[in-house]
Parts: sequence; structure tokens; C-alpha cells
Amino acid sequence: MAATLSSLVAPFLDKLRSVIQGEVGEMAGMRSELEELESKIKEIQCLLADAEGRAFYSEAIRVWLKELKEVMYDADDIVDDCKVAGAITASEQPDQSSPVRGVRTPLSSSLYFLNNAMFKHKIGKRLEGINSRLEMISRERSQFQLTPNLEKNKTRRLIGNQTSSVVVNDIIGEAIQVDSRKLIKALIEVGSGVDLIAITGMGGIGKTTLAQVIYNNQLISASFQMTIWVCVSKDVAGAKLLKKMVACTGVEPGEAHSTEQLQLMLRSLTQGKKILLVLDDIWSADVWENLLRDPVQGAAAGSKVLITTRFETVAKQVGAVHLHPVAKMNPVEGWFLLCKRVCIHGEDFRGLEYLKDVGVKIVERCDGLPLAIKVIGGVLRGRGKNREDWEEVLHSRTWSSSIFPEGMKDMVMEALHLSYEDLPPHLKQCFLYLSLFPEDHVFKRPNVVQQWIAEGFVKAEGDASTLEEIGREYFKELVDRSLLQPEMAAIEGAQCKMHDLLRSLAQFLAEDENFFGSTSDLNGMLSKLRRLSVADGDADIDLDALKSKECLRSLFLLKNPQGGLVLKDDVIATLGHLRVLDLSGSGILELPHSIRNLRHLRYLDVSRTAIRELPECVADLRSLEFLLLNNCRNVSALPSGITKLVNLRSLEAYEGTQIDEMPSGIGRLRRLRNLKDFVVDRQKGALEELGSLVDLYLLSISKLERVSDKMQARSAALQNKTRLLYVSLECTLSTVLAFDVPMMTRMVDVFDELRPPPSLEILQLDEYMGHTLPRWMWPSMPSMTSPIHNLTILLLNCCFMFSQLPPLGLLPHLKTLFIKSACVVTSIIPEPQDPAPPTHFNVLFPVLEKLTLLNMPNLEKIWDWRGDGHEEANLPAFPRLQNLCVDDCPKLRRLPDCPSSGLKVLHVEGCPALMEVGNLRVPDIFNVYHGRSDSLPPWLRQVSVGPGDHSAFLNLKVRSSLLERMLRQKQEDPENPDGDWHVIKRFPRVFVAATDDESKFLTHIKDSSFFNTNVQITDCSSGVEERGSKKLRAERRNDGAKPSS
Repeated sequence: MAATLSSLVAPFLDKLRSVIQGEVGEMAGMRSELEELESKIKEIQCLLADAEGRAFYSEAIRVWLKELKEVMYDADDIVDDCKVAGAITASEQPDQSSPVRGVRTPLSSSLYFLNNAMFKHKIGKRLEGINSRLEMISRERSQFQLTPNLEKNKTRRLIGNQTSSVVVNDIIGEAIQVDSRKLIKALIEVGSGVDLIAITGMGGIGKTTLAQVIYNNQLISASFQMTIWVCVSKDVAGAKLLKKMVACTGVEPGEAHSTEQLQLMLRSLTQGKKILLVLDDIWSADVWENLLRDPVQGAAAGSKVLITTRFETVAKQVGAVHLHPVAKMNPVEGWFLLCKRVCIHGEDFRGLEYLKDVGVKIVERCDGLPLAIKVIGGVLRGRGKNREDWEEVLHSRTWSSSIFPEGMKDMVMEALHLSYEDLPPHLKQCFLYLSLFPEDHVFKRPNVVQQWIAEGFVKAEGDASTLEEIGREYFKELVDRSLLQPEMAAIEGAQCKMHDLLRSLAQFLAEDENFFGSTSDLNGMLSKLRRLSVADGDADIDLDALKSKECLRSLFLLKNPQGGLVLKDDVIATLGHLRVLDLSGSGILELPHSIRNLRHLRYLDVSRTAIRELPECVADLRSLEFLLLNNCRNVSALPSGITKLVNLRSLEAYEGTQIDEMPSGIGRLRRLRNLKDFVVDRQKGALEELGSLVDLYLLSISKLERVSDKMQARSAALQNKTRLLYVSLECTLSTVLAFDVPMMTRMVDVFDELRPPPSLEILQLDEYMGHTLPRWMWPSMPSMTSPIHNLTILLLNCCFMFSQLPPLGLLPHLKTLFIKSACVVTSIIPEPQDPAPPTHFNVLFPVLEKLTLLNMPNLEKIWDWRGDGHEEANLPAFPRLQNLCVDDCPKLRRLPDCPSSGLKVLHVEGCPALMEVGNLRVPDIFNVYHGRSDSLPPWLRQVSVGPGDHSAFLNLKVRSSLLERMLRQKQEDPENPDGDWHVIKRFPRVFVAATDDESKFLTHIKDSSFFNTNVQITDCSSGVEERGSKKLRAERRNDGAKPSS
């Protein structure tokens, strides 16, 4: 069904041409067969646009395209065989640098000739068969009267090249905000047991979006001791769902596999705790009644279960005490959402007014469903503001497509299908590939892009962009078209999810090539299956069924405890066409030596497994481009043969993988783009092997304390790596004696030589022990332009000894600054003796959005730039700061002035000396942890609260004695201006919890006069004192009101 043949042909022809022109093409008889194949493919290529355009309305054309695609896949396997053979042949040639180069022994010459002849015979036979099948397919095309497209394929790309920053709150309207406030109030009310609340509505109407808004609300987070979110798919197995829930509590299920074991574990974890459980997309009441009700009944009073379901009957069957049906968008709301999706980069909506009549009709065709409107908005954004193009979308035949079975026919699915049809061919293949992952899966952009490259979906373009850069653009375009929904991540847009309806569409369209589920369902079907995912902890693996799928190109066994069953010699023998093998998190203990036979393999992921080593035979995986061993805690070394993998583009062995040093010769892997970690050799302390890796764009170096001198550091030649975007430089303090002065001096010299190129965007320094930061972090004189001018993220972690920061406020692109355990630093912005900023700098930290300062015992000020004469220079700073976190900074006296409406999140903890907060206006999320004192922080009174701050939330953690005093003041003297209750009641939404008794809390919502607490106030001496003080103040007021005599 998936009409993506066009995306296969172009890269195949490029690859075929390179083989024809290479050594394999010179073999006798091979060139003519390969050129005949090239000619036949080109002859059919110009007909594909018309054929694919008509495929959804003609069963005969669909069958013809399917047959052609099967031939293309088989031809691609042959061409890849030729490429691998060429690589092996080259490696078997005599070493031309040898003094006896060109000389063969009789035996080696005979073997070389024999292997060459056998290979030529086998490939020749296969090529004859391919050309014969193509001839037959070519003759059949006449019945369709296909029109050739002689123009080059025109790819419709989305207008604009900015990075999309669409998150949930950007696409919701006032209605969903009103709904969320009502439901939040219902959820935080105290109940006698565990109450259920249900959100109902058809698919694509926004149930999950509403639930996410509620779940992410800070008042919800603060009101419950434990929050759990699980996606309940239609056919979910009980044990799998329970494992997800247990994992959400922060506990690994371990050896618990049965439903009964997991239910007991969940009961013990939730016993006596106030929990919020969100069950997203429930299809049957049985999930609650027979699986989850009993394990959570022991939760504390006030616990809630929030479910989303398409069926009101299910909501009633589970006993929901409150039903909230989500309404469809009216034309006004729908038009507004459509405009937001067309203009996602902040363009003016007024430019769309003349298209409103067409747009409203499109919204009506979407039946007022937000998901449909969003994806059609992505289609229209690619069309620009052209009325003819908008009307073409409105009247598209796809709206009335008949390809879907009865269970899938509705307006939202037709809209999603139209969005898919609008994709250029290369993106269709990429989109369909995502059908191989579980529902609610978080897609990490680097991994997805690598898998696309391994499958051959990413085609090199004429400019100097790397395949990884092109793949990132593919991913971004799927996000911009609303086919992927961004998740919160440290790097914007790097993590996404896919709506379950879009996943269903992708699975339906790719059902003849891709399969997700249990291998037991494969018997007797899909003989030419190309991609299989058993990425499910409960999915069985039928080895006989698996061995029958000899055409597989991708196999996913991630998180499957039975993954080790697949790695048997007889199974691997049938998987010779694999390009992608993902075993991450599976139950494998070792990689067998027969894995060397997967000679087409380009992507191998064994991350988060219990393997102890990589076998030396991985050196035979000559096609391998991506090797991932992250968090393999039992692996301590890499095989020396890894240096033979000359096609390797990415080598990842970090996040817990304990590699002690790199094998000699790693510098020969000159196609590497990503190397994390490069571990410095224990004996030589050398970095010279990095010098030849000039195309790196991600690099992490660890154990830098082993580098012997600055000349070794200079040999890494970081400055010459002009594509480098990310650098992490790490020492290991546990191996260094305290106050080892020679070591500290050497580290300063070493880091000074590790100067990155101007292209750098992300820099991380871990456990650096020098007294000064590297010279290249300071701007050069007199221009004050910094070598790290393009930096967007800077992380300084446990760099204990340096005392002064460079003028980071001059970096024009810095968005995130994280500093932890800089124990000697006293100020974030330098002192007066530092060079003053040049006149063209009129603001410091101009685009900084997030500032995090942790465990800085001597930090006294964040911003205090003084000019000559020690007078305030009044240079503004932090105009775009949105998120500020200061934690364990005991000497910090003042927070920086921020724009009155800019700060969104503020976290203050462990700052007892803090007295001033400048012009601080209450942020949307305001966390204050003050558990070491019996009084409120005095600066809390200085925070301004305006009439427009109705959504601001104060999350306050104090001692239980202070919490009780607030409650007593509220009860007995709420208007006392000196009282603690008078301070906090100003804030629109408040949650106060006790640090020494986490069960005690109070909740206050100002607008609705909502108040709730579980603390019982008893009379005591302090209460008597309060009443006495109240009486005295009243008498004073009365005395002041009497006329003078």
C-alpha cells in the first residue's frame, strides 16, 4: 500500500553508478549487466510520479508498483553485495606501501581469482533474473497509459527554515484552559477514597492534550506525592501495563514478570501515598476492574485516577464520579488553530484574512477535530498564501478516499491521509518507518536519523551538508507538519512522540513491508516483509516464523527480554539482508561470532544490555556505520578490530559504559561524525589519533587527567574540525590526589590547547581542576569577540577550583547556562577590573533563557556590573530569562533584575542569606524550598503580584511548625499584615507542604476562594498569643479612630 517507490529509485541509481564505475564493475561481464539494469530502472523512473499519484484509486497500479518495488529491493541487495565485495577485494589486495607491493604468492593469487570468479557467477545469475523481471514489469505498464514526467522531481518543502518550537501550550485555546482549570479543581479536592474522573471524546479531539495540560500543571505536581502516566493501548497485555506503571514510580520491576507479582509490587509502592494515576486511551473497563483497581485501593484518601477514553460507556463502567466530554472546535477556534499551524514561526495572521472563507471550509471538512486541523495546517504551510493551492487542498480527492476499512473511515483519518499524500517521496518512507515503534514511544532524533541513513532513506544533496544534517531536516519537517509532536528536551526538537491515530495510519499504509507485534502472527503471511519490530516486553519470538522472513532489512528487539533467542547461528544465517539491528535493552548476554555474516549491517545498537564484550569478529561488519554501546556497564574494552570499520560514522560508548581506553588505530576511522567517549590512553596519555578525524560534529573526551603534556592536547587539533557542534571535556577527580598542584597546572595547559572551532554550539566541562578556565573562553582583544562566539549551551559541572568566569554575558547566542559546584566563584558577571564591554554591547546575556546555579557556597551575586568609580553602569542584563534556578547558594544576597513579564520559572532553595529580589514579579511557576527555618524568607514579601498573574503558582516547602502557624493565622487573624498567611494569600495559586512531614499540606486558589488542608489545628500557647496580638491590634485601631478630646 505504501507508495514510496520514488524515494528508493534515486539513491539506488546513485549507488549503482558508483559500483559500475568501481572495481567490481570492471569484472568481465559485470559492467554490461549492471548497465542494463541501470537503463531499465531509468526507463521506468519517469513514470513513477504518475503511477504513484493514481495508485490509491487503482488496485491494478498498486499491484504493479508493489511488484516493481520488490524487484528494486532485490536489485538493491545485489548492488550492496557488489559494494561489500569491492571492499573485501580492496582489503585483500597487497599493501601498496609494502616493500614487496604488487607481489602475490601462488596460493593467494589462486584464491583471489577463485573468489572473484565465484562472486561474478553468482551475481551474474541474480542480475539476469532481475533484468528479466524488470522486462516483464516494463511490458505490463502499457495497460495503464502512464504519463512520463520528464522534469526533475520537485520537492515541496515547508516555507521558512527556522526551528519550530511547538509545544502543547502553543496550540491550545482558551476553551481547553477553562476545561483544565475545572478538572484541576476536581482533582485536588479531598475525597474519602480513590476517585475516578474521565475525559471522553472521539479520536483526535484533544483528550490526551487536555490530560497533558492537567498532568503538567504545577499545582497537580505539588498536590500529589506520586504521579503516574501510562498509555493504555487497545491490545495491551496486563503484565506489560503493570511494568510501565511500576517503572513510572522510579522502581525497576526486576525479576517480577507475572501479573500477580507486579500487582503486589504496585500495591506496596502506592500504599498510603496520595497518587494521581493517568490512564490514557482506555478501550475497555476490564483494564481498571480486573487489573488496576485492587493495586491502588491502598492509596491515601484524595488520590485520583484520570482516564481518557473514546467511549462514554467505558467511563461509566469504571465508575467515574465526573465525566468531561471534550467538545469539537467551533469554526472560529478551528480557524485560529489553523492559522497558528500555518504561521508557526510567529508570522502575522492578518496575511491570511483573504483566505479565511476557504480556511473555514477546510476546518469544517476536518469536523472541528484539532489533530486533523493541525496536520492540514502543516500541508497549507507548504503551499504558502496562495488561494489556488488552498482550494486544491479543500477539493482534494483524498477527502473521499475509499482505501480504509470500515473501522478507520472518519474525517480525521482522511485528513491525516491527505497530509501523508502531500509529503515528498523521501519523507513518506521516513514517516512510515516510525510505525515500527510502540505506542507512546519517545523518538530521539539522533537515533531515528541514523536508522533512516542506514536504511538508505537519506539522500546526499548537492551542497556540503552531511547525511546527518539532511536527516535532521527531514525530522524537523515532520515536526513542522504536525506529524510528530515535540516533547520537552534539553535540545529543542530532539525528542518527539506520534499520535496514536497517525501511528495507525502509518501501520496501515506500510502493512506490506513493516510489521509491529508478535512473530507468532507472521506465519503464512508477509513473505517479503522488510522490517519487523518485536519491541515489546510481552511479545513472543517464534524463531521458525522469523527464519522464514529472509528479506528483513530492519529488526527491532528493543526492551524484549527474549532478544537473546534471536542471536543463534541458524537464525542469523537467514538475516543476511539486515541493515538495522536494534537490541537495546533486550535480554542478550553476548553477541555470537556468526554476527560477522551480517555484512550489510549498518546500524547496531546493543545499549543497556548485559553483554560483557564485543567480539573481535565485528571487524568483518564492513558496512557498519553506526555502533551504539551506551550504558553497557559490563563492557570495559573495545576490540582492536573495530579500527577496520572504515565506514563507521558514529561510535557511542558512554552513559555508564566503562571503557578504560580506546584501541590503537581509532584515528583511521576518518568518516566518524560522532565519537562519545574518546577515552585517553592510560600509558601514552595521547590525543593524536583525534587529529585525523576532521569531520567530527559531536565529540566527548574523558579521563583528560591522563594527557601527558600540552603538545599531546594540541595534536587533537580541535580547532581544525570546522563542523564541530558539541564538545564535552571531562576529567576524573577520583583519580587525582587533592591539591595536586602540578596536575592542576598541567590541566590548565592541556585545556588551553583544546581550543574548539568557532562552529561550536554546545560546550560541557566536567571536573576540570584548573584555577582558571581555558584561555579560549575569554574574548580576544580589542574586538572582544570570543572564540566561543556561537555557543548556545554551556555546562560547567563540578569544576571546583576556578574563581572567575569569563564575560559570558557578551555571548550573543547563549541560551542555557548551567553551573554546578563552582566552589570559589563569587559572581556570575565579572568584577570591575575585567575589560568593560565594548560600546556596541548594550545588554548582557541578550538571549539567555535558562540559568541554573547549584551548590555554589561562595556565590554572593549574580549580576553587579560596575563601571569606573564603582558606580552602577546600569547595563541591563537577562532580557529574555525565562527559567532561573538557584540551589544551595548560602551566601547569595540578591537575585538579578529581570523583565517584568519574562521570568516563567523560578526555583529558590538553600539560600538563607537572600534578602533582595529586585523588581521580581511572581513567575508562572515559583518554587521556594525553605525547610531550615521557622519563618518565611523575608524577600517573599517583595515579590509583586499583579491582576494579570492569575495563573501564577507558588509551591512552598516549609517546616510543619510554620505550616501550622499559617493555618492558625488564617483561622484566627487572616488580615494581620505581619502574619505569614497574609504573605502567601496574595499569590493566585498556592501549595504549601511540610518538609519534615510530607503528608501535611494546604492548597489555596485565590480567584475561586478554594482552600483545602489535611492539617488539624489544635489550641496551644502560640494560638493564645496570636489571639492576644489580634486583640491588641484591634484596640490600637479603635484608639486611633476616637476623636481627640
